[in-house]
Amino acid sequence: MEMLLKAIKSIFKKKNLDVLIFLIACHIGVLFGAWWFTNPHFKTPPCKVCGRANTQGKELLWQYKTEHGMPFMKKKNVYYCENHINDAPRIIKNLPSEEDTTKKRFLLSSVLSSVLLLFVVFLAAIIELDFNYLIIFPFLLGGLFLLMGPTSNFTIHTLVALLFITPIVIYYFWYKISMKEASHFH
Repeated sequence: MEMLLKAIKSIFKKKNLDVLIFLIACHIGVLFGAWWFTNPHFKTPPCKVCGRANTQGKELLWQYKTEHGMPFMKKKNVYYCENHINDAPRIIKNLPSEEDTTKKRFLLSSVLSSVLLLFVVFLAAIIELDFNYLIIFPFLLGGLFLLMGPTSNFTIHTLVALLFITPIVIYYFWYKISMKEASHFH
């Protein structure tokens, strides 16, 4: 409990709070910029291959069943990004989920990145890291969004992986610091 109070106290120091407010403003700016560029594509599904926004439909044959060795086909519009539309197959067997939308992917990456920011701030408070180092977070996130796209599979998988890795790192540092403090009392 002392560690938690120590972390909260560290977060609310005047110097750290000023940096944190700037950090949150930058994070909101990155999310707003990503929304600005992704919003026009909310009505179209993400790329079937990579999950990016800015897709075009390509009419393909969908083999939906086979009876007595005879395949049954329907024409379907499947969406691909610029990078994958030229390599789209002529016939597909699996359609992308209709529940997978660009808007949902964007909201997911926004929530994941915001929770990750909270974890990183908490970690910095625990290990008493200078909050000025955290300013790199929005730039790394912005770079990831710029290079891979906020809705891409790579971005979402990276954010999910970091969301699981960061608490482990927090626990590791918390444990190390608490053991160090406990050894001072003995």
